Amino acid sequence: MAKSLNETRNVTFSELRVFSEIFKVSVLKIKMFQHLCQEIKTYLKASSVEGAGVGVFAIVDIPKDTTLFRYPLGYSLEQTYITKAEAKKLPEHVQFLLKRFIVPGKTHYPLPKGGLNAIDQSFYLNHSKTPNVGLRDGELWMQFYTLRSIKKEEELYIDYSTFCECGKLTYF
Repeated sequence: MAKSLNETRNVTFSELRVFSEIFKVSVLKIKMFQHLCQEIKTYLKASSVEGAGVGVFAIVDIPKDTTLFRYPLGYSLEQTYITKAEAKKLPEHVQFLLKRFIVPGKTHYPLPKGGLNAIDQSFYLNHSKTPNVGLRDGELWMQFYTLRSIKKEEELYIDYSTFCECGKLTYF
């Protein structure tokens, strides 16, 4: 019996070409199916943390030491801030996006330096002193990974001290 895409190993480009010719499906589409079935493990919904807004949750059971998100080394997770007073001067559609996607501080909105289009799910990881997600440098990638097995529907957390001088890794 043929394995489903979520059970397959990563295949070589030549194997993908053969498969695409047989089934008349583009290599790009096959790679996208493989990505969707094998790499997407989380989704966003309302956080269980009071006042946090959005949180990241497991959509499937995730084994320990699984890479969830990754960035090329040298990528900056640094944030910039705009005040609420500055935000009120922005066009209405931008104010809508800020209110919809960014949990503001008392006086400002934190934004990734790359802008709103740079936001991925890792931006919505909430803080815990007992996190289930860590951050490490690889040879080519900076990776958010699971510190332990995560159950489906469990919220994912990271210790924010990871991102400051007091933590082992510093990205600001």
